[in-house]
Amino acid sequence: MLANHAYEAPLANIKMELQSLEQTQHRAARFIFNIKETVLDTEVLKMANWKSLDHLYKKRIANITYQAFYKKAPDGINSLFTRHSSLRNHRDNLKLLIQRPNTDFLRYSFSHRASILWNNLPLHLKNKLNLGSFKFALKENSDFLDKITFNGLSGTNKDTVNYVH
Repeated sequence: MLANHAYEAPLANIKMELQSLEQTQHRAARFIFNIKETVLDTEVLKMANWKSLDHLYKKRIANITYQAFYKKAPDGINSLFTRHSSLRNHRDNLKLLIQRPNTDFLRYSFSHRASILWNNLPLHLKNKLNLGSFKFALKENSDFLDKITFNGLSGTNKDTVNYVH
């Protein structure tokens, strides 16, 4: 229990700093594109044709994870991930093992978040032949990144609205 409390203050500071950066991004878009203050922040980035910082963060994680999954990243990054192995034949066998975190520190770690993000990407994105084609496909299908969240339990990013049994 004490270990979790030790990280609460730094995590709260990080969240506040990210909010501050997002506000700066919105102000910059308003200034550059002459967008009025009456326009909602959610619409400012759309009008500027910019992606949110959250989207850019997930995109970068996806690119690094692609390299690590296919062992094209530095060894230190490759060693952060373990491929999920199953005795059953799955349609999507390109998954990473997600370890259940016992602390907030691990829940917010790069390897945990990257595994969640990677496992929730569609198969047609994960099986691209090279990083360039992966990046292009990710850009063309950028809405998948916006749907993935790191809140809640592992594997809860399923699209329950459009889910077909």
